[in-house]
Amino acid sequence: MKILIRSLLFTIVFALLVLPHTASLQKAEWKRTIEYEKGINVIKNPKKPLYAEIEFKVKEDLVIGSADDENSRFFEWLSLDVDESGNIYVLDRGSHRIQKFDKEGRFMMTMGRMGQGPGEFSSPDHITLDEEKNIYVKDGTKAHIFDKEGQFVRSFLIPLNSHNFKITKEGRFLGERLDIRPPDELSEDVVLMNENLTVLEEIAGYPSIRMDSMFNRKDRFAILVPELCFCPSIKDYAVYGFPSEYKLYEVDSSGRVTKIIEKDEPAEKVSGKEKTRIIDELMDQIKSRSSSKQEPREELKKRVLISKFRPFFDEILLDEKGNIYAKKAGSYLDEDEGHEYDFFNSDGQYLYRIQIPKEIKNIKVIKKGCVFSTLYYREAGYFQVKRYRIENWSQLQEKIH
Repeated sequence: MKILIRSLLFTIVFALLVLPHTASLQKAEWKRTIEYEKGINVIKNPKKPLYAEIEFKVKEDLVIGSADDENSRFFEWLSLDVDESGNIYVLDRGSHRIQKFDKEGRFMMTMGRMGQGPGEFSSPDHITLDEEKNIYVKDGTKAHIFDKEGQFVRSFLIPLNSHNFKITKEGRFLGERLDIRPPDELSEDVVLMNENLTVLEEIAGYPSIRMDSMFNRKDRFAILVPELCFCPSIKDYAVYGFPSEYKLYEVDSSGRVTKIIEKDEPAEKVSGKEKTRIIDELMDQIKSRSSSKQEPREELKKRVLISKFRPFFDEILLDEKGNIYAKKAGSYLDEDEGHEYDFFNSDGQYLYRIQIPKEIKNIKVIKKGCVFSTLYYREAGYFQVKRYRIENWSQLQEKIH
């Protein structure tokens, strides 16, 4: 009898403790395939993440920016990046300079000033770093390079109609550009160029729906249309994608695609209800700007291009470890929803669907377990940089065990 009781107790304990754990392991099985196409590693991910949806629990722990402090006064459009030590680099287009702060927010140095000479800026609008803490600034048709000590190194010619890019270790331009192809095709390309802007590799090209809408169709607005996304890594590669399909491409400094990351997600139609909401919001915006001249609703609808399908993503971010954050294109009907990102590790495996609270505006960087954003105070006329510590960052598993 005692043996029977012990046997029953053992069975119950086993069922309560072991089986649930086994079930959880089964749930976490990555149902994906890896294929090779023309020598390229293709990672095919399922629709659902391996682990779970997770909401980042964030806490604001640093604010930089004051109207009263010359060293932290930001006037206009900001671009920023963060290095391996947590130092923060802020490019302010209004003051034509870079301001560097340590991880505690203490001012360290200023780089650049307004002008046309070496290391001077005329219309700077983008900053990025590499793993050696070199600083790259897009300034019109030039990219300026500063070393980790803040000393100007040299300038490169880059395409005027580019935004995100990287200068490779070989001194080549790897990035995006807008191009016009005869007779009147407008395209968004990923290219590799030398210092003379000679194209060495045409890596990818996509029709520019937004530019076609503006210049050929003469639309007033283009909403939810897919646009090329490009993000440089601190290492010598970049990730890009055109969100009419869910594919992310990793491209190295020679212009060779080394990895394709796919996600099995069906296209989502933009509903009639959402299109109505979009027109409503545009009407309100126009009215707030000019109450005397209100465009009739039906006329406005003719001049608004709204994509039939929602883009799969509308931005790509990379952190210092090469993890990929593909920002989902939100719905105009979900005003209370936060920012949603698909999280892929550096191997291209889809691990999490991440939610970031909607209160965080203008997310620029996700690095070092923190979210960095900018906020404009219109009445006071200055910007602030805010850092939010991700309190549950340690819960993320970046590898499959």
